[in-house]
Amino acid sequence: IRTTTPFLKKISGFGSRMPVCIDDLAQYLGTFVPCLPADASDEDIAKALQGTAGGVLIQDGGAVCTGRDQDDAEAVCMVMEKGAMAALLKYAGHKIHTIDAVSGLLEHIVYTAKYAKLK
Repeated sequence: IRTTTPFLKKISGFGSRMPVCIDDLAQYLGTFVPCLPADASDEDIAKALQGTAGGVLIQDGGAVCTGRDQDDAEAVCMVMEKGAMAALLKYAGHKIHTIDAVSGLLEHIVYTAKYAKLK
């Protein structure tokens, strides 16, 4: 799903990876969300999505989200939008902390190994 919701569109405009500030985003994607250049090819996007659990930013273009099915992809979009809100608040100077690398990796591993299979 290609999404240009307001917060994803805004955060993608920075052209850099998005820090992960909320647990549920860490569960889906790990410790950061990569950002690809605006002219990234479909092959570049597909390759980047293989390296994540389902979401990448496209510079000035929002995000591309994927999942095992439509429901999973939509869930990734919703969680990424929420994560973009948190990251933008952090950039605006609010006391929001990012998920550290070890915690984010553990949350991602536990989610993909256990909870994602419950559906």
